[in-house]
Amino acid sequence: TGSTINAAGGMRATRSEKCRASAARAAMFALLFPLSVQTFSLPALPTHIPSVLRHAQPLLAAAAADEGDESPQMGSAIAVDDPTVLDTQALLQLAARHDLAPYTPAKAPPRGVFCTRSLNMRDIKCIGYDMDYTLIDYKMEVWEERAYHYCKEHLRSKGFPVSGLRFNPELVCRGIIIDKELGNLVKADRFGYVRRAMHGTRRLSHSEIMSVYMRQTIDLRSSRWAFLNTLFSVSEGCLYAQLIDKLDTGELYAKAQPPFDEMKCASYSDLFKAVSKSLFKAHVAGQLKEEVMRESSRFVNMDSGFTQALLDQRAAGKRLALITNSDWVYTETLMQTTYNPFLPDGMVWTDLFDLVVVSACKPEFFTTDRRPVYEIATPDGMMREHFRFEAGKRFAGGNAKLLEKAFNISGGEVLYVGDHIYSDVNMAKRGLSWRTCLIMQELEREVDGLAVGYEAQLEMTRLRSLRSRHAAVLNQLRNEL
Repeated sequence: TGSTINAAGGMRATRSEKCRASAARAAMFALLFPLSVQTFSLPALPTHIPSVLRHAQPLLAAAAADEGDESPQMGSAIAVDDPTVLDTQALLQLAARHDLAPYTPAKAPPRGVFCTRSLNMRDIKCIGYDMDYTLIDYKMEVWEERAYHYCKEHLRSKGFPVSGLRFNPELVCRGIIIDKELGNLVKADRFGYVRRAMHGTRRLSHSEIMSVYMRQTIDLRSSRWAFLNTLFSVSEGCLYAQLIDKLDTGELYAKAQPPFDEMKCASYSDLFKAVSKSLFKAHVAGQLKEEVMRESSRFVNMDSGFTQALLDQRAAGKRLALITNSDWVYTETLMQTTYNPFLPDGMVWTDLFDLVVVSACKPEFFTTDRRPVYEIATPDGMMREHFRFEAGKRFAGGNAKLLEKAFNISGGEVLYVGDHIYSDVNMAKRGLSWRTCLIMQELEREVDGLAVGYEAQLEMTRLRSLRSRHAAVLNQLRNEL
């Protein structure tokens, strides 16, 4: 918890670490793991990339210079561990001396911490957690399929022709933006330009994208766009795309049944409202959550590592808080099922937290200080009015300022971990200057793919370099001729 994580995601030696071996080790991590660092254990050293270590010498020299030393000389602690002269076997021996376990690309751990700016855990006094898709690791395809089912059934009750539609988890993902005006699902780059797009379930060609969007940038402040902030939106995006196809072909009107109202589906924007409203009612009605509580093992990944991580953080002196929009009964049921089996005897899940806040109503929790506070007085969720948060108790409602006051902390002393890009990350950062961490299940597949496809990436880089050299030669020949 005391190490500094830099923007590249590597471990950086601090000035108090005078040992040159530590500097070498830090440089190796920065090189080998430019994106990923394990949360509570040092990353393992892969066996498939010894060739890239020839680039480590500048990093080693920089690490030594950061400590006020000259560049490493032969015979020094760094030069002894110089990766530029090591073959694979020697590299594995070096890893063993530093207590690093080797692994193959196929076994590369997909979980890690990806940093966009420095985060020194010494400065963090309180870690707050969301529950859904954060502390509770839902099986996305199972959960979203049921959400899709209940949403579809609500639309069926309104006369929508939804027979034959099936949930497709590969159709959309978190981060997709819906163009409600044109019925398109678009993927934008970091500058807001549309790079890929689908109309309904049909992918648009590059020429079609350029003819529609040209150099237009996406402004999420406009009501035209809807951003899929969370995995809970996957079922919504999937059903909307499928219904667009029916709207375009006329099937939505031709096969509709009473009490279907054509005026409420006269445009792509109206159709989006209908789907969003149905999904909201599917959640509010409670049928989905009742099913999850009855069969939690079917919907939730059970992992003892989650419990151990929280225990480790408490042992490191961090104050822990659970802040969720879910109600008390649902929170108690899932946390009890998921965490209690892995706790030491005599402990229950509430003992992991200094504060539990349910029905938080994020993002308002981060933006207003006028919401009332209620203490959870009984196991079944009966509440009584309260006026402040108190450590060791359970509450409903309230706001972030009360949490800061209860723990005597503020701003950068809080790290909040959640899965919702807007409600959890954006608002906590913008309104309170809290440090934030976004949980993304999707990146696990990406990290695995990068590890397994490393050799292919090297070959692609080599071929691109070769193409550039050939192009340079051709240009020179043209000039001479």
